Amino acid sequence: MHIVFIMEKKIIEKKLIIVGAGPAGLTSAIYAARAGLDPLVLEKGIVGGQVAVSSIVENYPGYSSISGAELSAKMRDHAQSLDVEIDEFDEIERAELSDGEKRIITESKIYEPTAVIIATGAVPKPLLVRNEARFRGKGIHYCALCDGAAYKQDRWRGRRRKRRCGGGSLSFQYCGKGYNDTQKKQFSCGKSYS
Repeated sequence: MHIVFIMEKKIIEKKLIIVGAGPAGLTSAIYAARAGLDPLVLEKGIVGGQVAVSSIVENYPGYSSISGAELSAKMRDHAQSLDVEIDEFDEIERAELSDGEKRIITESKIYEPTAVIIATGAVPKPLLVRNEARFRGKGIHYCALCDGAAYKQDRWRGRRRKRRCGGGSLSFQYCGKGYNDTQKKQFSCGKSYS
């Protein structure tokens, strides 16, 4: 005999729901709060998105250098200072976004907003190399524009030679010389880089 508990999900009406609590989602929430829209931010992971797990951020206006965790905390604090509600770790099961009625169903609630902003960001494609998770942000990086300058300036002196996965222009322009780990025989960057 199995006993099954069915919980009724609470239905909550909101003017605005923002899906994603990275920089774009939190910026949207700040503007919406200032406009009196009482936004709710839904985030299935950690507030800050990819920037939260960046060891150093050196290309954000107002900060010549700041840790990703600190920048994320400042963005969160700014949003919460305007009474923005952030619901973390309640994953969205389904979104019904028709012209008339909008519903966002999470694991524990049903939201019926007037408007929805989707700011879910991106997730880097894993390289599938040994110890990738351990060295993420400490030698394994995913963004040539964000992190390539560290390699071009040879901040990693004394460590193994750098390897580059992918053949786009940014990888060559911002990372400088190094080994290329790519399946392609031809790169998508111009000849001046390769």
